[in-house]
Amino acid sequence: MELAHRIRITFAVAIAVAGAGVIHAADGVAGGGPLLPDLRTLPALGNPWLDLTQSKKKLVLHLSNRIGNHGPGPLELFAGPPDDGCTDDGQYPGDDLEADQRIFDDTNANGHFDPGSDEVDQEVQVGCFEFHPAHNHWHYQDFAQYSLVDVHSDELVAGPSKKIGFCILDGDDLAWDDDHDGASDLPGSPTSPVYPGSPGGCGQGQSTTGPTSMGLSVGYADIYTYYLPGQRLEITGIDKGVYCLVSKANPDHGEVGEPQIEEGDDTNNTRRTRIRINPESMKVVDLDRGCSAP
Repeated sequence: MELAHRIRITFAVAIAVAGAGVIHAADGVAGGGPLLPDLRTLPALGNPWLDLTQSKKKLVLHLSNRIGNHGPGPLELFAGPPDDGCTDDGQYPGDDLEADQRIFDDTNANGHFDPGSDEVDQEVQVGCFEFHPAHNHWHYQDFAQYSLVDVHSDELVAGPSKKIGFCILDGDDLAWDDDHDGASDLPGSPTSPVYPGSPGGCGQGQSTTGPTSMGLSVGYADIYTYYLPGQRLEITGIDKGVYCLVSKANPDHGEVGEPQIEEGDDTNNTRRTRIRINPESMKVVDLDRGCSAP
């Protein structure tokens, strides 16, 4: 189902159940329609961006990842109240918080985001935040997921990995710099980061209230390097050979089986990379080729 259509349906339901606290509409906002983000998994940065380790007979593939926003509007998240559906797994003591998404309206009807004039149209719950004491900031849960499939049949070989979350921020402003002038070519992309990391970003130090904003500006990407926790996929028992590594942003969630974050297009979230793995020599190589689903 098209996500813009999903939002219209959801908004209609919200009006019918006004006061339930799931979605809130700003008064008097009317314009050219919602300015939704468009998340895409981009080529990973760094050399190496892949690594193999083995411990206690477990073979683990470590990978870097990069997720960018190619949409006309920003991805902006903020913390709501504690939510029983956001389970505190005990790893980090304290209440996990509801994560809500701000969706902006194209108030001036120019087709792209203008922070000075485009107003918030909707606020939608899209998951959960978890506080990490070691990082002293909040992570948005379930933002990416990895798997390894057969390069010919597309059958699952390893994974899918546990869905992982991060402090989402404007980490790479060259995501769509086609003319190589140091700035994004997408309309509505800011000239400097709007959603920073440390210091101050992702609700740093706010262990009870959560972040007031976190996200990805138009034209920016966030980078997750292979040595970070969660950037891994257990591949114990696989044979030497060529495989397809699948990295997906905003993966399907829960019984509904749809992405959590509202996007303009959720069919382009996945990147497929052909790699060669040799467990005997502990080597993994990017073959610099994509791999299409059969």
